[in-house]
Parts: sequence; structure tokens; C-alpha cells
Amino acid sequence: MILTLQDYWARQGCTIVQPLDMESAPAPLTR
Repeated sequence: MILTLQDYWARQGCTIVQPLDMESAPAPLTR
């Protein structure tokens, strides 16, 4: 689910902002 959302927003060209997921998995796009 999370990967799907990230992929969706990535296609939209928006930065991924998921504070809850930052602890679960490091995402360069989060910053």
C-alpha cells in the first residue's frame, strides 16, 4: 500500500511527505 502511494505521488511529480513512514523506511524524496 505504502509503495503504491509513493509510486502514485512520484508520478504526480510531488514530493513524498510521510512522517510515519520516515521511521519505517528511509526515503530520499521525503526531504
